[in-house]
Amino acid sequence: MNLPNALTLLRVAIVPFFGIVLAHRDARASSIAALLFLLAAATDNLDGYIARSRNLVTTFGEIMDPIADKALVATAAIMLSVQHRLAVWITVVILAREFLVTGLRFVALRRNVVIAASPWGKWKTASQILGLLLVLLPLEPAAFWLRDTAMYVAVALTLWSGIDYMLAYRRPARAE
Repeated sequence: MNLPNALTLLRVAIVPFFGIVLAHRDARASSIAALLFLLAAATDNLDGYIARSRNLVTTFGEIMDPIADKALVATAAIMLSVQHRLAVWITVVILAREFLVTGLRFVALRRNVVIAASPWGKWKTASQILGLLLVLLPLEPAAFWLRDTAMYVAVALTLWSGIDYMLAYRRPARAE
């Protein structure tokens, strides 16, 4: 087990604790949940950087890293929607895009075709993390515009990256 894979597993392990803390609906719990969310999100950037810079990229990491990201974002979006802190339609858009892209990748792999990761997917993830973090934080009402703007940008990038993957599926690169 190398360090990037350990960081990915740490992110996976944080997700249930994050969900449990977030289930408590008070400002202190929300602040702790935001801290856990930020810590988990930071491991995403760190594990990728270390894996690439030290040539420690593994099949396990390539598979588990996006799963860990999806688990973190989906847990946050679902819990926040249940608490009426995030519009349900935003959660539906996020989850629908993830199911669509994952499904496309599986279908493509069965045809021995690889759909390369898109830079739009990275921007999508970063914008979702920023937007969800701002929803998690106990902001003053004067800062709600910033939170809302960040979430709308995240939704736009979520939709665009989904479209980008569908277009890539129509013109995929052959696996070697």
